[in-house]
Amino acid sequence: MTMVVRALGYGSAAMDKGYPWTYINTAIRLGLDKGLEDVRYTDELTRGQIAALLYNALTAEYLIPVTTGPITFTRTSTIIEEVYGYTISECVLSATNDYAIAGSSPVVKNGYVAFTDEEGNVLTVSFAQTGLAGTPNQWLGHGVKLVYKKYDSTITVLGAFDGGKSETVTTATMGKDNAYVTIDGVNYKIVETLSDALNTNANELLVYAFGEDETLTQIKNNDEFAALLGTSAITLHFDDRNSETADRAIVTTYKFGKLSIEDGKINLADGKTEAELTGGFNNAAGAVHGNYVLFYYNPEVKALTIAEVLTPTELAFVTELTSSYAIIGGTKYTFGCESAGVQASAVASKFEAGAVVSVVAKDGMILEVIGATAPTIESTYLVAVTGTVPVYVDGHVYYALTANIDGSNVSILNTRSDIVADTVYRYVKNGAGIYTLIEYSSENFTQSGEKKELLDNSESDSNVVLKVNNNGSYRMGNTRFLTDTKTVIVVRNAGTFSVKTGKFTSEITVNAGAKAYAVFKDEVGNVETLKFLYVTDGSLGEVDASTTYVRVLGKVGAVYENNTVYTVYSVFNLKTGKVETRKSVETELEVGKDYAVGANDLILGIEGEATSTGKVRGYTAETVTIGNKVYTMTSDSVVVQLNADGTVTNVTVASLHNQEVEFVATGNTINLIFVTETDAE
Repeated sequence: MTMVVRALGYGSAAMDKGYPWTYINTAIRLGLDKGLEDVRYTDELTRGQIAALLYNALTAEYLIPVTTGPITFTRTSTIIEEVYGYTISECVLSATNDYAIAGSSPVVKNGYVAFTDEEGNVLTVSFAQTGLAGTPNQWLGHGVKLVYKKYDSTITVLGAFDGGKSETVTTATMGKDNAYVTIDGVNYKIVETLSDALNTNANELLVYAFGEDETLTQIKNNDEFAALLGTSAITLHFDDRNSETADRAIVTTYKFGKLSIEDGKINLADGKTEAELTGGFNNAAGAVHGNYVLFYYNPEVKALTIAEVLTPTELAFVTELTSSYAIIGGTKYTFGCESAGVQASAVASKFEAGAVVSVVAKDGMILEVIGATAPTIESTYLVAVTGTVPVYVDGHVYYALTANIDGSNVSILNTRSDIVADTVYRYVKNGAGIYTLIEYSSENFTQSGEKKELLDNSESDSNVVLKVNNNGSYRMGNTRFLTDTKTVIVVRNAGTFSVKTGKFTSEITVNAGAKAYAVFKDEVGNVETLKFLYVTDGSLGEVDASTTYVRVLGKVGAVYENNTVYTVYSVFNLKTGKVETRKSVETELEVGKDYAVGANDLILGIEGEATSTGKVRGYTAETVTIGNKVYTMTSDSVVVQLNADGTVTNVTVASLHNQEVEFVATGNTINLIFVTETDAE
């Protein structure tokens, strides 16, 4: 208040003699500095601050002694009331031309509003005279001090002064058994009539809700309030801007729908055009035809408000499904929202575990399911090589890990943080390259028409060897199975992944301490078809008829890929008759020896006898005699010379007559005939 004293003319000389502190303290108690607390005493007051000072002076309450007979008592009044004859009432704006809170009716005269004071008296006045900014509907349910003078049936308003505030929130939570409701961090009890302040410790709140007509419905208790939650906006009105506890609340509950505008007719407004919405069309959200939106439509007032545009999610996998929720792309959702007009059962019925879907959701509640694929899709599998680390990409938190897909270690982003290394996951990848993973242990890992089985050899000291039986099938636990052209087998050994795709008829070894994870097509009958098999530690047999062998010609160098150092060799491919380079984890393969090629195209340290030898004793256009046996030559048969410099030259069978050759044959059909050039030649 010292700056007020300065403003009233005190100079520095007078100040040296001391401020009139008695008057300053009295002025503070009267509230003359209300709203000016942040102004420093050295500041010059603005005209607005002077106006505030004068208003505070005119409306400050003071005590007037009144004597009746021998009894003297006091009453409160203000200068503006006592001297100028105005009345100051604590009022709530209770009705506009469009709406009215319960107990009131909309005002007929255009431009006028109704205020209800603490005694229930209704004052209908010109909104323009109140000096309040904005529109009347924005002030509905808000408390103000109304300063007016009444002349017979005419009311002249000096002004309406807002000492409060309004805040809008979109969420609230209910306490146990709806004993209380928490809004913006404050616990309230919803009541129909306020109790005397001394008779309750609860924060009582009067609540009114917009409906389908002009009159807002009063919400009488916490249970009724709970039914509104989900997609509602709650506007809290505080009569005192410094208070943390609201006095009233206005609730607008938004429905969910898909906006359609055809020939100017708006489906969400019963087909009315914008011109026919005389109560207003508020589309601040910028919704357009085809958008999914939250909206409020009042058919009686003919008013439409579009509050929010909801964007469908990207397609993602339904990894978990229960009667009350679904996990889609790593996010948990509940079904429907009663207050938004969406039944939970209607949403839940559109889901199946294993489906790939896009949803429209609000605060974790699914309001619509769109873009759902058939739930049975071709499964794709990977092995997690590492755990995850969080990364921030384009405003989203994802989790990065190294995964082995088709034998190669790659870095991927997924939606889950709980990935476990050396575990099999089924995955789906969205258009942005983000993976959704389902662990092998989940009941949703398999789809309709599939089954899985785990061979757990982790407690054993002996290897388990899966062998082909006489009928061509394997047995794993209780399951007999075959492989086909789409079978994928992944075996890990000392950090190296071997992958075999297609039909396989060799041994599969599961080492002691390892596990084997299998997924089968659940066929009719007792024999299943293997779709995917992962062995955490083991090997693939190399005596399969389809196994490729190579002859090592020399060591070329080394490469570092997928966290592994490989030795690179120059080899002669005994299947194609070509010279090529191949990698191996073996560092000392012997030149001139034949080695098997693993399922992932790496040279294994397993020697084999892939060729036969003999002298070419005769030939025709379609046959060749080697030793004492006649073989068939086809257009796919290869005849070459392996040169000393590590190259190959195509030769004819005739040029090899009476020479010793090596050859590879399948049955009676020649695949490859070759002769090796020596340095002496």
